[in-house]
Amino acid sequence: MEVLRILKHAPELDKINGNNMWGKATEKEANEIMEHSTFIIVDNISDIPKDYLFIPLQFVYDNKFD
Repeated sequence: MEVLRILKHAPELDKINGNNMWGKATEKEANEIMEHSTFIIVDNISDIPKDYLFIPLQFVYDNKFD
């Protein structure tokens, strides 16, 4: 099984595997992040409050064999 290197590769792997497993996993993680208000999303960099620190979002993918 191949592990994603970048998010843009997920649809390609799902197409090759004939499923939507990587897409579902990514959606699940993103939804959990949003539900816990981990980040705020701003449309314009000038809208970022002065006391906040900008941290880019990065997903790390792995396969679990259990």
